[in-house]
Amino acid sequence: MLVDGTSNWHFINSWSEIFNSKSQNLSRPPILDRWIPAGSDPIVTLPFTHEAQFIDRSDYPLLRERNFRFSSDALSKLKAKANSECGTTKISTLQSLSALLWRCVTRARRIPADQKTSFKMAVNNRRRLSPPVPENYFG
Repeated sequence: MLVDGTSNWHFINSWSEIFNSKSQNLSRPPILDRWIPAGSDPIVTLPFTHEAQFIDRSDYPLLRERNFRFSSDALSKLKAKANSECGTTKISTLQSLSALLWRCVTRARRIPADQKTSFKMAVNNRRRLSPPVPENYFG
């Protein structure tokens, strides 16, 4: 089963609610209707023969947390510079800041310029779909 982060947390919170209330009545029951975007084929065939082809089980360094504050002016300048250097106007503030931060991380880790790296970010696009996916949708 493949679920998104919102569904995952809804499941955990619902399970906790059932356990804590000793009742099967949920304040936000999950919507279990199956939904496939219009024009999509319901069968998805992945081009993999073994899970090692799509699951990365690398040993990652210990996670460290840092907080940074960027002014609106600095973010505007960063976005403008990214768009200018790439000859486009489609790079968002989030994309330009994410790219800058990832470059700083890879440099701080002294990762060679030719080594492949990946940057992952959790997003919630439910409201951007047409029609929007309901908040309680599970799947």
